[in-house]
Amino acid sequence: MSCLGQILYTLYTLHCLHRQRALGIFGLAPLPQTQKGAAAPQRDAATGLKSRLTAAARKMLESDGLAGLSLRAAARASGVSHMAPYRHFASKDELLAAIAEQGFLDLTQALDEAVPAEGETPPVSTGVAYVLFALANPSLYRLMFSAQLQPCDRFPGLIAAGEAAFARCVAVARAEGFACPDDAEAAAPPPVAAGMWSLVHGLASLAIDALIRLPDDDAARRAFIARVLTSSMAPPGISGTSP
Repeated sequence: MSCLGQILYTLYTLHCLHRQRALGIFGLAPLPQTQKGAAAPQRDAATGLKSRLTAAARKMLESDGLAGLSLRAAARASGVSHMAPYRHFASKDELLAAIAEQGFLDLTQALDEAVPAEGETPPVSTGVAYVLFALANPSLYRLMFSAQLQPCDRFPGLIAAGEAAFARCVAVARAEGFACPDDAEAAAPPPVAAGMWSLVHGLASLAIDALIRLPDDDAARRAFIARVLTSSMAPPGISGTSP
């Protein structure tokens, strides 16, 4: 190989190495140029990365609290470069919103899966499921209602997930005969559903902060929560307004 050829070959090699390093910094991999449809796996990988980052950040939230959570820490826990999270989250708040959104989705699933114990009404069993979810995920629960994510209209997915969870409470109350007007234009939620939500949210918050002592035994704890809710919930048919 001529001297000129060696120089050109060296320059080309350095160019390839530089390109690979640049892609690696941002957590990317070059797409094969000879395969059609190669962008689809890349999109799947990007979606997987976002889920991995969100899941890792959620674990860190429960173990280390909000103060120990950052995009860089989430990247480190996910095994990717510190710049990789910025492909999906422009700021820490966006990452927190994604965690909170998933929290509301999981809460909705917990409410859907609630099964009344003997003698319980569906509103009570739904309320028990709500409180138990909060107790099992205290840091996540705090984040879901945190002022740090306000105004939440910055995060449409978070709003939709929260409204879906509250809609489950309204549906259960309405099915049991509680007066919950179906008015999509109403500025405030149905009073009965809002009252039930205030009850379970207050109980969950007090229990998380150890201001109410709950039994350590799982069955006894569930029974205690159910008794509190049963004694506090109004009978079906009330309008939720004062006479």
